Amino acid sequence: MSRIRIVEGTTTIYTKGNHYMYSEGNITFNAQGFINETSESYSYGDPIEAPVLIDEKRIVEIYWTFGDTKLADKSRFYVDMNLVVKTINYKEGESVTVCIKSEDGQALTDNLKELNLTKTVDKNNIVIFEKVLKDYTLNLLEKDDMQ
Repeated sequence: MSRIRIVEGTTTIYTKGNHYMYSEGNITFNAQGFINETSESYSYGDPIEAPVLIDEKRIVEIYWTFGDTKLADKSRFYVDMNLVVKTINYKEGESVTVCIKSEDGQALTDNLKELNLTKTVDKNNIVIFEKVLKDYTLNLLEKDDMQ
């Protein structure tokens, strides 16, 4: 959806409190005269995350666990690892598909370049893929570890 607003005259915007603009692309201001913005401070860089639209389905977090323990980095064991996917605005029973690929583009296992997992969302907006890798033999060594 797009919107064009043409104003003949002056447009004045007053904001009491904070004023946020969100865009998936660029925000461009053009003027034949000048653009004057006054503030005590300006912030650039990492933006504040835009609010979720009411019906927008999103995956907000994906992480590995070993039992109930969230893994922070690498794990020595992969057979018992679970993949947890947290969602927003999915209905219970809707499907989520996750694709697992190696970072270097090499085969993960059994000449598979990617592993696609599909499961339904529970009542808490969570999908848990239990022991995802238990049926596979993986080469987990990094190139530096092989020398």
